[in-house]
Amino acid sequence: MAKYGRLYGTYDGNVPVLMVTDADLIKQIYVTNFSTFMDHVEIAGDPVDMNNVLALSGDKWKRVRSIITTAFTTSKLKQISEEALPCKENLLNLMDNLVKTGENLRVRDVYSLYVLDVMAKTFFSLDIDVYNDPKGKFVRSIQNFFPSTALDFFLVGNLPAWASSLLGISNIGNKESNEYIQKVIQFAINKRKAAGAAKKRDLLQTLVDAGNTNLEDSEKGLSEIELLANAVFFIGAAFDTTSITLSFFTWQMALNPKEQEKVYQEVLSLVGPDLKREVGYDDLPKLVYLEAAINETLRMFNTDARGFRRPVHDTTLPGTGISLPKGTIINLPFAALNYDPEYFPEPTVFKPERFLADNKGGTFGNKFMAFGDGPRKCPGVRLAYLNIKQAYAELCRRYKFVAVKETVTTNTQPAGRFMLQSDKLTVGLELRAK
Repeated sequence: MAKYGRLYGTYDGNVPVLMVTDADLIKQIYVTNFSTFMDHVEIAGDPVDMNNVLALSGDKWKRVRSIITTAFTTSKLKQISEEALPCKENLLNLMDNLVKTGENLRVRDVYSLYVLDVMAKTFFSLDIDVYNDPKGKFVRSIQNFFPSTALDFFLVGNLPAWASSLLGISNIGNKESNEYIQKVIQFAINKRKAAGAAKKRDLLQTLVDAGNTNLEDSEKGLSEIELLANAVFFIGAAFDTTSITLSFFTWQMALNPKEQEKVYQEVLSLVGPDLKREVGYDDLPKLVYLEAAINETLRMFNTDARGFRRPVHDTTLPGTGISLPKGTIINLPFAALNYDPEYFPEPTVFKPERFLADNKGGTFGNKFMAFGDGPRKCPGVRLAYLNIKQAYAELCRRYKFVAVKETVTTNTQPAGRFMLQSDKLTVGLELRAK
């Protein structure tokens, strides 16, 4: 960006791409002129890959998106918060064992299991013993969900569907993992649709209720393939976003003890010292400093490296005079935005205060793109905050996270990886005085 400016052209292989890091232009693309720039990049793969809400375009996307959002209403989120309470106990038991044995906390290993436990129960009403079977097929399949390298992602975005199928490349994980997850979820869907089946209180039931199996391309509900595709996509997307963010957040708390103490004092002042008093759904909006610290973590360690848009017809990029043929790929590198000192002064310093409302400029709008913006903003954003805030609020009441010899102070990403990696982050764990 320093070399070429906020707007320049480049190539992704042999595909021309327009790079945009100007906040005003991003607002034009994501919000103001959304109807012109509403499509993502085309994704090759099998029908399940191509029918989730991320991959769909045009009117089909509008219909599916309107149905998907019904899974994340306030009442549904409150229900999810209550359903996840047993998962909290499982996590606390694991943490207690680490304290007793004096072991350090490998954050991604533990949070991966916790998030899978939460998702299995709240998304699909499944009881999977992830803690005693951390290398089981279900766990491994979810961990391999998304393309792991930049090359994989490039091939997914540029190969025709027949070539992706021939090479066994999928938009959502390797072929074996993808097929296994599909079978598990399809089995659950079939059980829900069976005559006399009792209705569950989970995300999958919401999608099943919205399904219309009489029409393959329903104008109101979800077709069979759309139902499966979005159930599969939700579990993979939620897993990575939540577990990775929790991992980096805990690591930053260990490296920034003053900020960790502020989070702890905020939680303590809200719910008090009695650990039997759980942090509930209605408490979460009041934890404003905790949310600011989570936002700062997302700014510094965003799980998505970039976003994409394509114009649905020939157009001119507003205010630039640049002509864009229909389908031109627009690349929005989130990391460049997040570390731009013009938008975020001292970008390498962990400063949650920048996201507080009483701090001038504390709301960054289209400069802070952790979950996208506009009508295609991540539909599960509120669920992600719920899971992260509820988990950490309970943890910080009991434990203090500290830097140890194995704790790195910078996170160097392995070459060629596309998704942000948190596998090697390690911190110490201390029990708080009662």
